[in-house]
Amino acid sequence: MQYTLRRDERNYLEVKVSGAPSETESRALLLDMVKAYRDSSITASLLEVKVAYGLDPASVKGLVIGLPAMGFPSHYRIAILLMDEVARESAEFAEDVAVNRGIEMVRVFREREAALAWIAS
Repeated sequence: MQYTLRRDERNYLEVKVSGAPSETESRALLLDMVKAYRDSSITASLLEVKVAYGLDPASVKGLVIGLPAMGFPSHYRIAILLMDEVARESAEFAEDVAVNRGIEMVRVFREREAALAWIAS
């Protein structure tokens, strides 16, 4: 899996993710996002996801419920923008886990403008 992080002029972190993801690489990405938050007070990330496949449900659940322990504050927002349908099931499961666990920082989007509007709200 490859990813890039860039601070957008609208004060959110733009993250582009591609390739074949693993739980370890996904955790490293999330930790890099936390570091960016701590270094610059960015309070949201837009993840543009175009991967070879989605993660398995156990990995997704572990990553999502671990967000607060990684250092994400409760007001942080992670908008997952799916660039194709490959990871839709995993991404929607991540959103469901987050909602069910009261971690209301993860949402899945198909349209960039809707994701940006949610980040800004």
